[in-house]
Amino acid sequence: MKSTLQQAAGNLPGKVFCLFYIRSLTPQQAAGLALAYAGSKEKAVETIAVYWELKPKTYGFKEVFNLSLLNIATKPKKMSQWGLWFMEMADLDIGFHLILAKYSTRRELRLCILFEKLWEDSILSYIGKKIDPDAGKDFYLRSPVELIRFQGPHFADRYGIADTAFKVLDDHKIPILIAACSGAAVYLVLPEKKLHEARPLLAEVFEVP
Repeated sequence: MKSTLQQAAGNLPGKVFCLFYIRSLTPQQAAGLALAYAGSKEKAVETIAVYWELKPKTYGFKEVFNLSLLNIATKPKKMSQWGLWFMEMADLDIGFHLILAKYSTRRELRLCILFEKLWEDSILSYIGKKIDPDAGKDFYLRSPVELIRFQGPHFADRYGIADTAFKVLDDHKIPILIAACSGAAVYLVLPEKKLHEARPLLAEVFEVP
């Protein structure tokens, strides 16, 4: 009787682009699927090799405390204006750790802006002069919050990195306020006093120098 992997391989089309999601398959399962597919009647003409590690290497964790997280609702057509405002704030030597834009369920954009708490009054004063006063219900600040970010070799070309981080924190009921993956880096914004709980958990599933 054919194994499950052999049956799955036999059902694959002649031209296939295989991506092994590293949290779904062990190295043994991945190798078994490759061998089973190689023995099937139709041969793969396109393949990809995925680097797999039981414990992904990182270059270390970067931790930042005493941050503020500003969450603003805006329309997509206003994004160009927000871009100009961010440039103006940069001219005032105001820096940001992270700016994230995402669609909300109401077809609006949510802007999440992460910055040093010491800039809180300056940023609120500046933005308060720009936005519609009636937009107060869609404009809120959470402070303080904490950030942990990390990157590792070839993170941008690998699968399951963010899932590994999300899963270990979710398993231990540690909330993530926002998360972003930018190229080879992972950013996790956590509530105050949660970073000290999250760091050892992440160190269990990632290799830290």
